[in-house]
Amino acid sequence: MATIGQVLPTPESGWRRYEEDSPLFVYGGSWESLTEAQSSGGKYKRTGKSATVKFAFVGTKLRIVTIGWNNRHKDNKLVIDGVTYNVDTSISDVYKMLAFDIQGLSNTAHTVTYTTGTDGTYGDWDAIDIDSTGRLYHPDEVTKIEDLTIGKRIRCHYQSTISGNVGTFSGLGQETSDFIPVTSSATPNGDFYFIMIENWNGQKRLIADRNVQHSISWDALNTSGIASGSGLPINILNDKETIASIRLLTGGETSASKDNEWDKYIVSSTLNGTIKAGDDNVWNWNPTVSTWTSTTPPSNSAQRVARGYNADINTHVGSVSSTVGVIRGFRPTLLIDSQLLNNSFILFNGEYKKWAEGTPTIEESFSLATPKMTSNTTPSGRVFSDTVFSSAYDPWMVFNQVDDGEGYASGNGSGGKGFLGYQFPSAVVITKYVIRSMTGSNHLDKMPKDWSFEGSNDSTNGTDGTWVVLDSRTSQIWTTITTDKEYFISNPKSFITYRLRWTANNGVASYTDINELKMYSYIPYVPATPSSWKTISTTLPSVDNFKSEGMSDLSILDRKPTTFTFPMDDNGVSGTVLGGGKVFKEKIDLKRFFDVNSLSVK
Repeated sequence: MATIGQVLPTPESGWRRYEEDSPLFVYGGSWESLTEAQSSGGKYKRTGKSATVKFAFVGTKLRIVTIGWNNRHKDNKLVIDGVTYNVDTSISDVYKMLAFDIQGLSNTAHTVTYTTGTDGTYGDWDAIDIDSTGRLYHPDEVTKIEDLTIGKRIRCHYQSTISGNVGTFSGLGQETSDFIPVTSSATPNGDFYFIMIENWNGQKRLIADRNVQHSISWDALNTSGIASGSGLPINILNDKETIASIRLLTGGETSASKDNEWDKYIVSSTLNGTIKAGDDNVWNWNPTVSTWTSTTPPSNSAQRVARGYNADINTHVGSVSSTVGVIRGFRPTLLIDSQLLNNSFILFNGEYKKWAEGTPTIEESFSLATPKMTSNTTPSGRVFSDTVFSSAYDPWMVFNQVDDGEGYASGNGSGGKGFLGYQFPSAVVITKYVIRSMTGSNHLDKMPKDWSFEGSNDSTNGTDGTWVVLDSRTSQIWTTITTDKEYFISNPKSFITYRLRWTANNGVASYTDINELKMYSYIPYVPATPSSWKTISTTLPSVDNFKSEGMSDLSILDRKPTTFTFPMDDNGVSGTVLGGGKVFKEKIDLKRFFDVNSLSVK
């Protein structure tokens, strides 16, 4: 396994590499692209001080591969899910250097920002490695159409096997293949992004971040129905409840006409402050492929307007609609009209109501936060220690939830001092920890006696970073085997890494033993909430209310015959129960029961 400072020319087994030119990296500041055969992929990006790279990924591990040199920064900062790590790139004179390695993260989405330091001359970005089964994301990427807002983007696949013919769209929100080149292709087979530019009366409007196909005429697009205003209906999600269509942008009848979609969104919009207006890194208009629009110039009805070409975002040209060539391209606009919903409210006594399911009582308890470890890094998180006696007594054995002989043993000659701990995939609040004594009485004198339990948010190996003492103990004596001692933290805080640091054990042995170390999170008491009918409005709710609050499941209205049994009484104030008989009178208050007399659909 590669270690920090070593050359890592290719990803190891179980890893997948992304080079610096991936469109999923968002660069902030001034970066230049340089060609260097010794770097990963033959290219890398270089900058000065305080520049940034942002991305997101789903996976359990991350490595940064970059250039190490004596004039590089040693105080670069990497922030993963709000936790900051230091990355030193001044430690070697080497290309393709492994500069950072973290494993054992939760297999969920993680946000990452890398900021170059200030104490060197240069900062670099060459490549990253993540799980071979993981996925890299653009920071503004979503995978579901309901999560789309202005400025967000969603991945899509486009393929055309015949030059000049309209292809097919598929895989919205999925990673299907590599990206279509920004210079486009006559027979594309790749992914691209749709970027949401507007929500028009509930209709989501998105524009492709590039021309997905060149060498296709406007006439071919029109024959397919794409050039028209209403566009070509497509079932892009294989979902009958999603109404979507593809069409072209409007481009302005003349270069002075600015009331069109190209000028409004590509040239001028910041998409609510999420991008820089006209950014070529977002819209990829700079390659030598202009975009067909649906607009006809008034001077020539045989032509159609094409926009953006050869380093000029404002380019406005007319081309004969039958023109086929590498300088004209298809940039689709996606319209998602709605997701049809069958949601309902119940109108009762002038109030529109929904059934709100109750929740059960949650009793106060402590939950074991550390997993059952099978190595120092599996199944998740990372176990570390100051020293270790041998591999037979690795530190992960204190987290394996097994009474296994000596458990963990510190290095011989450590003198009863040391530490061991666990780094969680993300920050947690530990409120209690438990130390379990050894299985043999001849090892009780090797158990810790004086220690502190500490937390950190910036330590990478247990020795660096800032540590906060959460609990301290002295003169802890161990007299019985396989016995747990509980210790509560009076002022718990959120940390990603915890360690037990001892300064003495219970004897004169030159090493320390620990059977088990367990860390617990506190689960507070939460009272039950009963199921009930919740009033939403006293007037007819809006469409948005129906979408967000309406009931999609009306099984609560299923009614079954109910038998009421009442004892015979004297119908007096006391309600004295009478004997047997056949005739009696009883009043039933039906208002106590929520009955359905009629249904009105609006």
